[in-house]
Amino acid sequence: MKTTPSSYSPGHAFIDTFVAPTELFARFKTSLPWAKWGAVMLFAVVLLSNIYFFSMMSSQWLLDQQMAQAGYLSASERPQVEAMLKSLLPYTGIYMGISNVLAIVSQILLLGLAYWLLQSFMLRQAQFTLWQWVNVVIVCQLPWIANYLGLALLTLSAADHNLPLSMLEYASLNQLFLHLDPHTALYPLASEINLFHFWSLGLVATAVHRCLHVSWFASIVFAAIPYAMLAVAWAGIA
Repeated sequence: MKTTPSSYSPGHAFIDTFVAPTELFARFKTSLPWAKWGAVMLFAVVLLSNIYFFSMMSSQWLLDQQMAQAGYLSASERPQVEAMLKSLLPYTGIYMGISNVLAIVSQILLLGLAYWLLQSFMLRQAQFTLWQWVNVVIVCQLPWIANYLGLALLTLSAADHNLPLSMLEYASLNQLFLHLDPHTALYPLASEINLFHFWSLGLVATAVHRCLHVSWFASIVFAAIPYAMLAVAWAGIA
């Protein structure tokens, strides 16, 4: 039997998230505090990758992309919207980065709350507190660091840095497989569902299986329910 080292550093835990998640979650209850450093790293990568992505574009290209996404504008509205967007162009990357960070924070809190409530229905006894669930979810969001580093690498390696805004969702089901028209009903949902969501789901299932001693099938179902609920709610809003 493999022994657990007395010292489990944040760096070791971070590496295990990607290469040995079963080992990470086998000792997770004693190493929860490191999760906050994972959150800091995730938010920094999200913010910096968005700033880099938008800073590499020409102002005119970015303006044209944003105007194309503005939808129908009347003859009187168009100059006003264009003037407003022009004034905000230098800060687009910052705004988008902060927006994405806030979206991830909201998702972490909602998922943490959902899992905390769900465990009282699906599990025989509550074994994680609300804050512990938030920490579990933080760790299970760390694959998004790879997603945003991938965005930075794509930006760096592109022959033309005037990339379409759809490249922000380069790992989405729509970009990779479906290629739906933007006007189709399923386009928003297909663009938001990302391969990294499935990676995060796998980590949650691993955490439930290893920490709470639940079968793999039940762990997968448990992990998927809050994600499915959020997806349905988001689709209803969109």
